[in-house]
Amino acid sequence: MELRSKIKLFITIIISSSTLSSSYAQDDKHRMFNDSLLVQYSGFDDLDVFFNGFSFSADIYSPARRFFSDYIGVEGSLKVKLRNTFYPTVEIGYDICDHEDGNTHIKYKTSAPYFKVGIDYNLLKDKQQSNTFFVGLRYGLSKFNFDISGPEVTDPIWHISEPFSYNDISTTSQWLEVVSGVQVKIWRNIHLGWSVRYKLHLNSSKNDLAEPYYIPGYGTTVNSSTWGATYSVIFDLNCGKKRKTIKPY
Repeated sequence: MELRSKIKLFITIIISSSTLSSSYAQDDKHRMFNDSLLVQYSGFDDLDVFFNGFSFSADIYSPARRFFSDYIGVEGSLKVKLRNTFYPTVEIGYDICDHEDGNTHIKYKTSAPYFKVGIDYNLLKDKQQSNTFFVGLRYGLSKFNFDISGPEVTDPIWHISEPFSYNDISTTSQWLEVVSGVQVKIWRNIHLGWSVRYKLHLNSSKNDLAEPYYIPGYGTTVNSSTWGATYSVIFDLNCGKKRKTIKPY
């Protein structure tokens, strides 16, 4: 009777040990699978990261205008990427204008820097992809001097001719821009970007001699508004860009 009890006890221990070992083995496999998922997909969704980095760009359209107009310039910009959705932007450039009207033969010259600040909004639903389609606003400011000259002006009564030439007329101009554009990834951190801009002239400081014909960063003042464009090479410096988390079972 004592032998039978011992055998039963031994069999019970073996069965219990086998059951526990099987349970632990399944748990270990489950943990290993989950750990592999965590290793493969570690990180957070980009939208959980507030700061996603910077992008620097150089506009290659501004210097190319010299081939078909009297204007040339350079422009660079810095964007801060927040949640891959909002992009506070600073743009700084330098414009040169050397224009002569073909009818009146009035000459206009200016060269000065300009400054723009604003924000863009990414319209794409998938914020994690490298391409963007955006709309935005800019405020522009330029303080500059300009020269204006032309043929002599003759008094119709006294028939006395006076020279028409004024130099270093100082003024400050402000304007707004509504921007829409795209940015496309070309290779690694290199992108190309296009934008179209509707510009609205707000004001220019008054003077008694002449109004500016061309405002650096804005364009001609023939009308109260004008259109502009950029074609840029962009370098992205990403920060906090991580892949989506897949939650373990």
